[in-house]
Amino acid sequence: MNSPARVFVDTCVFQLGFPFRPAERVEAVNWGGAEVRVSIPVYEDKTVEGEFLQREVPILPNVAAAANAGQISLFWSDVVRLELFGAPGSSFPSRDAHIFAACPLEEVKAPFLYSVAFGRGFDSTKKQLEAAFSSYPDSELQSLISMLGMSRLLDAVHLVTAARHKMDFMLTTDRKLVEAYRNTKHPLSVSPVFPSELLRSFHETA
Repeated sequence: MNSPARVFVDTCVFQLGFPFRPAERVEAVNWGGAEVRVSIPVYEDKTVEGEFLQREVPILPNVAAAANAGQISLFWSDVVRLELFGAPGSSFPSRDAHIFAACPLEEVKAPFLYSVAFGRGFDSTKKQLEAAFSSYPDSELQSLISMLGMSRLLDAVHLVTAARHKMDFMLTTDRKLVEAYRNTKHPLSVSPVFPSELLRSFHETA
């Protein structure tokens, strides 16, 4: 029996794996005899726009089912976790209603030294991460950044992380990343794939 494919999960997959988005509901309340309008934080159903995502996102539960059945192994990194921490709302895979809530998920460390700060007066987590890695003295990382462009800096970090932890695939729903990566002569042993491609590859080799 073949060992499970090792799959590194990109940040965008976790963000799409939670079916709600943060919003506000305005309500009128009686406050000491006067009507006061207050905003209440709520979550609304998340809509997926575009034919591509409308095709790929419904496949994510099948990926989760394959992970729960032990057919693939899912991984994320400390950098992905920090990206999710700094994103609007909460798309952490452990939260209720998340597609990957019940999945075994192992965290690996990015092979780079970096630091971020939290609290008032600090810039966004994503911007801090980008600043930490933009000139990081790693030739493989910098080569990939130059191939993909600075807008793909954290994607390059994820890809190098996946490769150095010997992943078979990086699961993503970022079509522009996949197209950019496939148009380069990349030095890595791992490839970014869409959910449909991951399942097709799994079924072909199972």
